[in-house]
Amino acid sequence: MNKEKDYKKINLMYSFIIICYVICEGFFGYGFTSFIFKKGINLAKIGLLMGLTNFAIMLFDYPSGNIADKYGRKKICSSGFIIYGIGLIIFGFSNNFALFLISGIVRAFGSSLISGTPEAWYLGELSKINKFSYKDKFLPIIRGIGLFFGSVSGIMAGKVSEINISLPIYIGGIIMIVSGVIIGILFVENYGNREGNLIKTINKNSVNFFRNSKMRILSVFEVLKTIMFTIFILLWQIFTTKVIGLSHSKLGYFYTAMLLLMSLSSFFSRYLMKKLNKITVTILGLFFISFGLIIFIYSKNIYLFILGFVIFEFSLGIANTSYFTWVYDYIDRKSGSAGMP
Repeated sequence: MNKEKDYKKINLMYSFIIICYVICEGFFGYGFTSFIFKKGINLAKIGLLMGLTNFAIMLFDYPSGNIADKYGRKKICSSGFIIYGIGLIIFGFSNNFALFLISGIVRAFGSSLISGTPEAWYLGELSKINKFSYKDKFLPIIRGIGLFFGSVSGIMAGKVSEINISLPIYIGGIIMIVSGVIIGILFVENYGNREGNLIKTINKNSVNFFRNSKMRILSVFEVLKTIMFTIFILLWQIFTTKVIGLSHSKLGYFYTAMLLLMSLSSFFSRYLMKKLNKITVTILGLFFISFGLIIFIYSKNIYLFILGFVIFEFSLGIANTSYFTWVYDYIDRKSGSAGMP
C-alpha cells in the first residue's frame, strides 16, 4: 500500500514539473518569433538567433546530464527552471540583437539543465519502488494533460499581450523561477552514477555513446526533429501575422490549436502503440512531420497552410509521445540523465 501511495506521489510531483513547464512555454512560445520581428529584427537574423541558441543548447547539454547524475537531479532541475526564467525576463525587455542573443544563451543554459533531468528523476524514483515499467502507462497521459494546460496558457498569453506585448513573457519567467524554487525545496533528491571524476565520467560516457549504435540512432532522430521543428517555429508565427494578417494577440489561438493537436495525438499514440511496435510509431511520426512541413513551406493559401500545420503538429505529438516510452529502455538507469539525448 505504501508503494502505491509513493507511486501516486511521484506521479503528482512529476506532473507538477511538466505542467509548470508547459504553462510557461505557452506564455513564451505562443508568439516569440513574432515578438522579435516586431522589435525590428529581420527574418534572417531571427533564424541566426535560433541557430545560435540551438548551438548553445547543444554545447551546454553535453555535460549537463553527468552533472545532474553526480550532484543531484532535483538540484539541477531546480537550477534549470530558475535560470530559464531569468532568460525569459531578459527576453521580455530585449529590443536589439545583442540582448536577444544574451537571452538565448541564458535560456539555452537553463534548458540544458532541464533537458532529460525531470524524466531521469521520475524514472529514478520509480526504480526505488520497483515500478519502473509503470512509465509506459503514465508518460503518455501526463504528456497529453501537460499539452492541454499549455494550450490554455497560449490563449491566456494572447489576451494578456493586448495589455502589453512583453507581459506574457514576464509571467512565464516568474512561473519558471517560482516553480524552480518549489522543486528545490519540496522535492526529494536522487542521483545517477556518482562514481569517479566528473571529467573522466563525461569522457567515458562520450566514448560509450559513440560506440553504441542505438544512441547514434537516437541522436539522428533528435537532430532531424530539431531541424524540422526549428524551421516550422521560425516561419509559422511570421506567416500568420504577415501573410494571413492576424494580430499578434491572435497567435495564442493558433498556439492553442497546435498543443491541442499534440495533446490529442499523445492519446492516439497509445492506441497505435498497442497495434504497432513503439519504434515503428516514432518513425511514422517523423515521416509525417516531414510531410506536413513540406506542405506548410510550399503553401500558397490559408487552406494548405492549415493542412500542413495540422499534419505537422499531430505527427509531432505522435513521434514525441512514442519516443518517450521506448527511449528509456535503451538508457542505463544509473546514468539516466547523461544518457538522455
